Order: sequence, then structure tokens, then C-alpha cells
Amino acid sequence: MDTQITKTGIDRKPHFNAFLELLVEKFQPTRIISFGQQTLRNKLKGCFVKKKTEQVHCCLLICMVSCNRIDYEIQDFVNHHYQIGQATIVCHGESTIQEQIEANNRFFITGSVRYLSSF
Repeated sequence: MDTQITKTGIDRKPHFNAFLELLVEKFQPTRIISFGQQTLRNKLKGCFVKKKTEQVHCCLLICMVSCNRIDYEIQDFVNHHYQIGQATIVCHGESTIQEQIEANNRFFITGSVRYLSSF
């Protein structure tokens, strides 16, 4: 699996990969697709403080075999286990995704091209 994560004071890639392994182990998705990422950088500089911060928020589409929507359960898991940044989860079944691609749903057409991981 190849992920690109911005370098900061801490290396996010090992933490993100460990988080993905936990996610896969718990929910057994068929695919995880990254469809967005937002990085906010702040720089504080003054006579009393000099500090740089970075907040990363990623958006993941979780593809499941079943069409049962478990978005809330997965999001709770993510909120509890991913402490290095934030992640927003959207979860759909493979058949729903295929139907939406065939119906020319732009969200699924553009997002289906950039696979973060396939299991």
C-alpha cells in the first residue's frame, strides 16, 4: 500500500498505516479510497512563542461487501483510534458503488479512480 503523507515534526505515515491495519482487521472492507485531504498549517511567531502546527483531515470511502450502512460505527472507531489527525468516513456496499458508477454519479466516478488500498 502506498500512501503519501506530508512530513511534519512527526512522521504521520506509520501512524496512518497502523490505523488502516486496525480498520481493515475490524471491518474487513474490500477497498479504502481516499477522496480528499485538507491540511491546515499555522505559524505562531512572537517574542514569547515560536511554534508551527499542522492539522491533517482526510476523507475515506470504505467499500464493503454488504450494503448495510455502518458509517456511524466506523466513524466512532476512527474517532477513537486515529489520534494523529482527523478522518471522515463514508461507507457503501460494492453493489451500491457499482450502481452509482453506472448511473454516472460524479462522486463515485471521480473517487473510484484513486484507490488508496485494495484488499
